[in-house]
Amino acid sequence: MYSMKVIVLNLYLLLLSLALSAQTLSIEAISASGSYYANSSGSLSITMGEAVQAWYSNSTHSLNIGFQQVYPPQLKQLLFTLFLQGLYDGPAMHKAQNSAGDQYAGTVADLIDVVLRQSASPYSTVTTINNVEMNTNGSAQCTIPGNYGANYYIAIQNRNHLETWSAVPVSFAGDTISYNFTDAASRAFGSNQINLGGGVWGFYAGDADHDGDVDNADMVLISTKAAAFRRGYEDTDLNGDGVVDALDLIVGDNNAANSIQLVNP
Repeated sequence: MYSMKVIVLNLYLLLLSLALSAQTLSIEAISASGSYYANSSGSLSITMGEAVQAWYSNSTHSLNIGFQQVYPPQLKQLLFTLFLQGLYDGPAMHKAQNSAGDQYAGTVADLIDVVLRQSASPYSTVTTINNVEMNTNGSAQCTIPGNYGANYYIAIQNRNHLETWSAVPVSFAGDTISYNFTDAASRAFGSNQINLGGGVWGFYAGDADHDGDVDNADMVLISTKAAAFRRGYEDTDLNGDGVVDALDLIVGDNNAANSIQLVNP
């Protein structure tokens, strides 16, 4: 079996002989395939590259060369401002707690999932960015591939707050897209937000079972955990203080009594 040095030397000699014969080079990119993933911390492009055929030829010789790497697409920045009822103290949110203290480091209050949906029925999911860090001041940001340039509904999900959609489809034509849910109820589809006071609006707490309704099923979950004095980073801990208790039941029960549920197109 030839060693790598011998293979490289033979390839060099072949290329040199073709060049001296004043032959031409033709390169053709055939196809691309791959995948892309992003969250608030960064992005990863996974690709096989483009298959490339390169012909160095005269009347008797030809040479084909392997793969050409595809550059990842340009990224777009999504910037959000939103508040969660359970964590909001005014003028900011406190950090979600576990049994030992802060669940997340720095200024991160909790995590959200960002879902982009088509602007027309059936409003299919375009992409989802999971575990986006949301700061105590309500700010959050994430990235998506640059080829998303249409108008999309923005749906925000959290572990125990009601999924909330943007009031209208948002243009993603630019490189930076900003959306502020907090300055009016009408910034959410169907004005489906709670008044937190001082002209600030936020997402309803209480959907502990993530079914799009704050109802008796959630109250059962919360009351069961409260009776067991459950501590930690729990979906039933609506106010994020690290313990499931009567305070969580009060928040959830008030919203359940008002039949709070997901409102979307």
